[in-house]
Amino acid sequence: MKKDKSQSDLRTYKIIAKASCLFFVACFLGQFIMGNRYAVKNEVLQESLEKKMRLEREIALLEHRNSLISSLSAVEERALEMGFVSMEASVMRIGPVVVAALPDN
Repeated sequence: MKKDKSQSDLRTYKIIAKASCLFFVACFLGQFIMGNRYAVKNEVLQESLEKKMRLEREIALLEHRNSLISSLSAVEERALEMGFVSMEASVMRIGPVVVAALPDN
C-alpha cells in the first residue's frame, strides 16, 4: 500500500517535472520567435539612417539653392532677362499722410 502510494507520487512528480520542462522550453522558444519577429534588423536600420542622411543633404542643398535664387541680385538679373528695365529715376519719398478729421463737438 505504501509502496503503491510512493510509486504513484513519484510518477506524479515525474509528470510534473516533464510538463514543467516542456512549458519552459515552449515559453523560451515563443519568446525567441517573438523577439526575432519584432526586433529591428541591423540592415534595415542602416538603410534607414543612410536614407535620412541623403534626404538631409538634399534638403540642405535645396535650401542653399533657394537662398541663391531668391537673393536680390539674382532677382534683378532674372527681371532684366524677362525684359524689365532698370530704374533710372531717383526714388521719391512720400511724406506722412495727412487725414482730414471732423471737428470735435
